[in-house]
Amino acid sequence: MWKPVIAAINGYCIGGGLEMALACDLRVASSKASFALSEVKVASLPGLGGMQRLIRTVPKAVAMKMILGAERINAQEAYRIGIISDIFEPEALMEGAMKIAAQIAANAPLSVKAAKQACVVGADLPLDQAIMYDYMLWGILRDTEDRLEGRKAFTEKRAPQYKGK
Repeated sequence: MWKPVIAAINGYCIGGGLEMALACDLRVASSKASFALSEVKVASLPGLGGMQRLIRTVPKAVAMKMILGAERINAQEAYRIGIISDIFEPEALMEGAMKIAAQIAANAPLSVKAAKQACVVGADLPLDQAIMYDYMLWGILRDTEDRLEGRKAFTEKRAPQYKGK
């Protein structure tokens, strides 16, 4: 799916919950949240890609410690190591997540989609190929109505009115 997906985490994000959250583009959490992939405690493994996503999200040694040791971490540590991008008090969590979503939604939809594609696809490519993929996407966007509108709105010092065209 090429639309941005935000996980708003309030409470336990353990096992499958963390695996689902790691599949999202952005993760925000309340200060009360905690995180773990603790399946090794019950003679199992994370079954939804959580190990592979975690090891690509945080430094390898940190991921290995969490996975092999079934270590649970709090929201502050999850923020420090990069599992989440923001921490909110529990009562402000959804408002904070919606504010981030609104900030993304205010941008040109074709550009947001292309940026997500460039990040997702490019992450699995060698750097030179990923940069070429970026160039290709830029070329696709170059003559869109939205790009022309964005440039015009910038010069006229007004908010752009994007149409996804």
